[in-house]
Amino acid sequence: NVVRNATTGTAYTSLADAVSKAAAGDTLELLADVSLSAPLTINKSLTLNFGAYTVRPDSSFNQSILVTVKAPVTLKGTTGGIDITSTTAKYCLDARSSLTIESGRYLSDAAVIQAVGAPVTITGGELRGGGKATYRTIIAFNALAAGGSNAKSVITVGQDARIYNSTDACVMLSGSDLIVSDNALLEGVYGVDVFNYNNNESGAVSSSVTMTGGTVTATKYFALSGNNLQSAQSNVVITGGSLSAPADCT
Repeated sequence: NVVRNATTGTAYTSLADAVSKAAAGDTLELLADVSLSAPLTINKSLTLNFGAYTVRPDSSFNQSILVTVKAPVTLKGTTGGIDITSTTAKYCLDARSSLTIESGRYLSDAAVIQAVGAPVTITGGELRGGGKATYRTIIAFNALAAGGSNAKSVITVGQDARIYNSTDACVMLSGSDLIVSDNALLEGVYGVDVFNYNNNESGAVSSSVTMTGGTVTATKYFALSGNNLQSAQSNVVITGGSLSAPADCT
């Protein structure tokens, strides 16, 4: 068995089976590392506790997204989590509903989270992305980008969350919002990219950053960046925390 439903006490030989047979509100606990040969969709409210174990794609996996969240999901772990490094997968998680990360490790050499019109709250744990060009660790899209109605992704990063990117920005906003607080750390080649949905054309939706605490560190370029009309009317409000970048990028 590789996963146990902590609510019912039932153990399962596959994570997909455990998710399928769980009831909304249940908690699943990993008992061993899990390899997925196909994408996993979670369409009911669940808590997934990785503990010290890791979910990975197996050698036959050939999709870009490992786990899609279509109902409120909470993730936690000690040293475990999701690892898609050195695989064909480009996103650990595709958030189409509320996603909360309390702890654990989420590793990718592309992106960790793609959010589409969904709230994502990160209060702890470690998210590491980058390695492949133009992939930010968290990519936040307005739901309009997927043909939906105007709904921003709202990324909230607080408490002791740690977000890193080795080749690009930690977060990219497209018609979405970012809130940084407490002792959170975002550290990448860039810090945060702030863009409108649909640039500055008709129907454009601006982004916003609100920072009351935490640290955004850019190791090579800008801690906060945009691109002329692609970021017009986007708003940044900083009342606490700190921004850090090389002297020639301030």
